[in-house]
Amino acid sequence: MTPQNKPNEPLSTSDLQTLLNEAPARVWWRRPVVWGALALLVLVAGGISYWQVNAQRKAAPVFVTESISQGNLTLTVSANGTLQPTRSVSIGSELSGTVLRVLVDVNDRVKKGQVLVELDTAKLGDQVARSRASLGSAIAQVAQAVATVTEVQGNLGRLEEVARISGGKVPSKAELDTGRATLERARAAETSARANVTVAQATLSTDETNLS
Repeated sequence: MTPQNKPNEPLSTSDLQTLLNEAPARVWWRRPVVWGALALLVLVAGGISYWQVNAQRKAAPVFVTESISQGNLTLTVSANGTLQPTRSVSIGSELSGTVLRVLVDVNDRVKKGQVLVELDTAKLGDQVARSRASLGSAIAQVAQAVATVTEVQGNLGRLEEVARISGGKVPSKAELDTGRATLERARAAETSARANVTVAQATLSTDETNLS
């Protein structure tokens, strides 16, 4: 019924046509938006349920069973820290000098008598050469002292012979005493020279030992 028609009046053809063309109002549960929202909620709920089930499955313990058997038991210990030796020995050279070569490294296994370090022997060789020269000089001094003793002893012998022949008149007693004192000094110089030879030999032997 339209507002233009009065009650109990028959509808016109145009009014009937208008009523027939109007679509009837849909019920709320037949609308697509409602069903789409319900489908989305179902998908979300299903995803959450699947995630929870999967998480529980991963968190569940896994047991592995095997038959009992007898065998060797292997234990492995892992630790961090600095290793310390149970016994430590400090070694060093008896001589000071420049290290030429180091023949071992840390943690190397060494044997008795093995050479660990070589020193530069240039200075030691020079010391041996000086000691040999000193020994040669000392030997020469001994020869010189012996010759001096021989010379002084000869001079004293001639003075004593002259005194014997002249009956003690010449040479004077002072000259004879001087000759005898000169001979004693010459003999003392010879003894000192021979002692210097002994010292030079000992020094050379020490230097040769150091070099070896």
